Amino acid sequence: MFYRHKVGKNVVHVCVGLSCALAGSDHLMEKLEHHLGIKEGQTTADGEYTLLEAECLAACNAAPVAQVNLRYFERVDLERPEETLLGTSSEKEVTP
Repeated sequence: MFYRHKVGKNVVHVCVGLSCALAGSDHLMEKLEHHLGIKEGQTTADGEYTLLEAECLAACNAAPVAQVNLRYFERVDLERPEETLLGTSSEKEVTP
């Protein structure tokens, strides 16, 4: 995939297709935005993470779905997504 702007070392895609939306992908995106201290489409100041929407990650039966670089995550825990997707605890939140 080609990006038209510089992205972080780790690119996090959150599926926003219909199945994922119904399963709470908007809540997932909000939690990740809060944890990383950025909005969708932005990169953390340290260049570690870029957070993007994905129209469909082709795993509707396992919604909500996210992708970090080339690794897929199905049925992402909506309460603690940072632990699953970023390998960190919510206690280590990045402050904007």
